[in-house]
Amino acid sequence: MYKLHLLRRAAKDPLLHVLILSAALLAAYTWIDREPARATKSAPQIVRITGTQVAWLQQGFFRQWRRAPTQAELRALVADHLKEQLLAREAQALHLDADDGVVRRRLAQKMTRVLEDTMRLDEPNEDELHHFYELHAEQFATASRVSFTHVYLRPDRRKDPAGDAQTLLAALADGTVVATRAGDRTLLATEFIDADQTAVADALGAEFARTLFTLPLDAWQGPIQSRHGLHLVRVTRAVAGHRREFAEARPEVLARWREQRQREGMDRHLAGLMASYDIVVDAGVPSSIGPVVSVMTLTTPLATVTCTNEADAPPAP
Repeated sequence: MYKLHLLRRAAKDPLLHVLILSAALLAAYTWIDREPARATKSAPQIVRITGTQVAWLQQGFFRQWRRAPTQAELRALVADHLKEQLLAREAQALHLDADDGVVRRRLAQKMTRVLEDTMRLDEPNEDELHHFYELHAEQFATASRVSFTHVYLRPDRRKDPAGDAQTLLAALADGTVVATRAGDRTLLATEFIDADQTAVADALGAEFARTLFTLPLDAWQGPIQSRHGLHLVRVTRAVAGHRREFAEARPEVLARWREQRQREGMDRHLAGLMASYDIVVDAGVPSSIGPVVSVMTLTTPLATVTCTNEADAPPAP
């Protein structure tokens, strides 16, 4: 009877009730907490090898080697591709892609291509194209071109380069000297045929090109200074640039219209992205870069730009 009396007293003890409830909660929590672990263990991450991926690997091999891969080579390609996927996933899990300039640049390039591919541009009507053509008529003009012969004089091999040039100029003008046998040797072409100003500037310098396109026809002129030395020049043919008619330039007008609309669409998308962020410019950034707006070359309103002290700024990427 005494033991039964003790059991009844213990059963009414609040402390015992707390202990029993705690043990029950602990057991339930342990059982529930094991379920995700079981699920994770029984459901590993899925890495798929698709027919499209294999076809892409085959095409890449063919572009490089100009033949289809053998079975062994294809197996090796698939194995390398699988290894790349596994290592890439592990690297991402360890956050090794964080603050990596190469990875960041590659992701930005891929995102740019995705945006370009998904931007659906409405085709312009003829009035829109004509308006675009009139606004940018200089882009659709043909370039002025010249054909010319030149004689080169190398200043560092002559005591009086300017005097020699004047003497040679007179001899060329009266025909006592043939151009092909005059002057100093050079790796430059001595005759240019139908060259535009950009081609001449690339070979001889921008200032030489500007002067050349002002010279009269069929008369020896000079000396003209280039980035290489002195030149005596005879222009044999000149064709002035002219504005092409809309019908002739239409394919290029359409291409330029599409390029501009795509740039405008990209700018709007970037402006939307920037509007969702607070752009923080560290106080240590040189002021010479100008406002962030001008750096991004966007015309739409952007997010608030805040300057901070160096101590408050995030680590540099």
